[in-house]
Amino acid sequence: MKLQLSILRNMIMEENTIYTPFPTQLIDALKAAEDIAVFGHSSPDGDCIFSQLACREIFSAMGKNVTLFNQGPFTRNEIRQF
Repeated sequence: MKLQLSILRNMIMEENTIYTPFPTQLIDALKAAEDIAVFGHSSPDGDCIFSQLACREIFSAMGKNVTLFNQGPFTRNEIRQF
């Protein structure tokens, strides 16, 4: 878990990256958390659903309990099969 966060932090905080650095308080909170909630937007599309699933996999691999939340309606064609 510690190694994974360290790798993530180094990737995001490189000088030549296009990403905004994560606040250290966020990294510390994720390290300390046992339970993490991942929220999507209403009427989620495929990007929303699969981003949440990816977050769940990452956080679960770090030993966290993860719960995903979405508000319907779930009417988009790309997610109907799920």
